[in-house]
Amino acid sequence: MFLKPFTFSFYMTMSMIVSFLPLYYSSLGYSSLEVGILYALGPMIGIVSAFFKARSSP
Repeated sequence: MFLKPFTFSFYMTMSMIVSFLPLYYSSLGYSSLEVGILYALGPMIGIVSAFFKARSSP
C-alpha cells in the first residue's frame, strides 16, 4: 500500500532533478561533451556490471 505512492514520488522527483542537471553542469563550466559523458557513465556501468554478474552466476 505504501510502495505505490513512494515509487511515484521517487520517480517524479528524479525526473525533475535529472532534467535540470545538464544546465547545472553547464553552469559549472562543463562542455556539452563532458555532460554527455557524465550521462552515459551510469548506463554503461549498468551494462558492464550486468555482464559480470551474469558470468559469475552458477
